[in-house]
Amino acid sequence: MVDMENNELLEIASRMTPQWLGGFFDGEGCVCIRRHNGTGWILRVNLTQANHPLLLDVARTFKASYGPYTKTRKTKLGKESTCYEIGWANRESLVHILNVLKDHVIAKREQVELAIEFLGTGVGQGNKFSTEVLYRRYEIMERMRAINHAGPRKPASETIHATEEENLARITDTI
Repeated sequence: MVDMENNELLEIASRMTPQWLGGFFDGEGCVCIRRHNGTGWILRVNLTQANHPLLLDVARTFKASYGPYTKTRKTKLGKESTCYEIGWANRESLVHILNVLKDHVIAKREQVELAIEFLGTGVGQGNKFSTEVLYRRYEIMERMRAINHAGPRKPASETIHATEEENLARITDTI
């Protein structure tokens, strides 16, 4: 029985190629940037799926940094549905998974490219970034929200102010 399980695991692992993951991610994946504790932004890459064993195999094969954990959602008909999520959240795991995905996604290519650019803006010292980097990170976040249909936080007329200081305060304090 153990040999059968090992053979089955080897079979599964051999089929979970970067190309396979790209297609699976296009259908079930998400790339998002969110405000984190009011001090900055956090980039997340995750997969949500009803098949727990499959996600567990994906998490092991592609080194997810968390999950699978259980999520409960309401369907369009109002019924509760259980699914599972795995994800990549720390810088090392994000760099790894985005590099695996970048040449193999089709539908989510722009989100993956934006995520790579977001990571490329660097790591702030004590969450301190230059004004230029803060603006670029904000622009990337807003573009990601638009692609993901989350909509902008504020209308453009409320986001653009007379001075650079007011713009910076708006970006760092109210997003």
